[in-house]
Amino acid sequence: MAEREANDAIYFASLEGKENRLLFRSFTNAAYGAGQLLFMRGAELMAQPFDPDAGKLTGEAKRIAQDLVVDPGIWRAAFDATRSNILVYATGGSLVAQAVWYDRSGKPLGALGDKARNMSHLRISPDGAKVVTESGEGTSSIWVYDLKRKVNARLTVGQDGTVDTPVWSPDGRWVAYHGLQNGQNNIYRQTVSGVGERELLLEGGIVKQIPTDWSPDGKSLLFSVGDLVAQGQVWLLPVDGNHKAVPVVQRASLTQDARFSPDGRWIAYASNATGRLEIYPPSPLSVPISVQWYSVEST
Repeated sequence: MAEREANDAIYFASLEGKENRLLFRSFTNAAYGAGQLLFMRGAELMAQPFDPDAGKLTGEAKRIAQDLVVDPGIWRAAFDATRSNILVYATGGSLVAQAVWYDRSGKPLGALGDKARNMSHLRISPDGAKVVTESGEGTSSIWVYDLKRKVNARLTVGQDGTVDTPVWSPDGRWVAYHGLQNGQNNIYRQTVSGVGERELLLEGGIVKQIPTDWSPDGKSLLFSVGDLVAQGQVWLLPVDGNHKAVPVVQRASLTQDARFSPDGRWIAYASNATGRLEIYPPSPLSVPISVQWYSVEST
């Protein structure tokens, strides 16, 4: 199971492939033992009576442990059950991260904000006054940290489902991000002030669509779509008007992290087309990434 799939769910299926039925939505693994189906609800380990012959849940789900270790990178919680009805699990919660400033020589300059669970995708605003990021446990939210006031505010208040991968508009007034809701992977934008409802830019499907950059003129977004493990595509989405996206890069290899050039005429993207991650020309990055250039004007 992976987040890019239809429902982030637990299914009951036969080995012969004759049955494949949704049981319930879940962002991590499940296990069976002692007549109970074990699964996660946030950071809590739940147990609910389960009939393995009929493939049906019965009774009410009960919490049996909390603060379990969850790896958001592989959508797996640290628990398992044996056929002899022994349960093992690890507590300690999800990954707690701390954002830190560094100078160009690699010297740490101090912490940025407070620690947060599963923090990732940090982006500094165009004026350097704010930082947007995602964090959360089970489902993530978008947060905006004001560097001058030293205040962290949740941007996606009252929104169901997981939201992640935020990017700034060039004027710093908007944040675009991916949102998973009711099995649909959509792209939204919302004002940084939080005034007004979020705006749907692209209604997607079962495959995750990840916004990666906003054009310097503010007219379009780059986003990745497809199998982000083996193959993928880079698309261009007009922010205003009919929001009709067009593909600009299609490869039978990992394709992600597309960025506009400063003049908005070209894009660079990461790829493992050669069979390994690498970068051209040489770069001081510790993990090499293959960089390809593509002319936006050719579309």
